[in-house]
Amino acid sequence: MSFRITPLTDPADTPRTRRLAWLASDADSIPVGTAFLRLFTDPGQAHLAELTLGVHPTERHRRAA
Repeated sequence: MSFRITPLTDPADTPRTRRLAWLASDADSIPVGTAFLRLFTDPGQAHLAELTLGVHPTERHRRAA
């Protein structure tokens, strides 16, 4: 199964963090999941990052062929 990854513009940026976002779609352009990477920009937290992965509910229990 092949997936297409599309970078998204995320409006959740703040003065202290920056967030990158991606959408994963299958070959039929149906969304299957998302990924968000939050980067902290404060000098004392610049070494930290937070990754959030989401899988569309209909895809959660599918087995890859």
